[in-house]
Amino acid sequence: MSLGSVLIGLVIVVLAFLIYHSSRNIDPQNKACAEAIARLIQNEQTATVPAVHDLLREHQRTEEQAREISKLVAPKLRNSGAYQDERLHGMKLVREALASYKYKADASTD
Repeated sequence: MSLGSVLIGLVIVVLAFLIYHSSRNIDPQNKACAEAIARLIQNEQTATVPAVHDLLREHQRTEEQAREISKLVAPKLRNSGAYQDERLHGMKLVREALASYKYKADASTD
């Protein structure tokens, strides 16, 4: 096995990983909702579970989508420079909100 074939194999593995990883959580509405929740946690020291629920409902996210959004909030906080205690408090808040979140689609069309 030559060094060239090892490098080609390594490049193929890395490309496959990048393609797979980029296909996850690609819903732009989920990303927008996660960014809004991260901003709420950072900008408001008194962020509450009902405030997180309001953001999820405002973005019309289902319970399943809310679980995906919760996975996106921590990296958003980390990338925005939030301190570790702020991130821990924020993720605790998101987990509490997720545990009690129920999305009911509005039957009326206004």
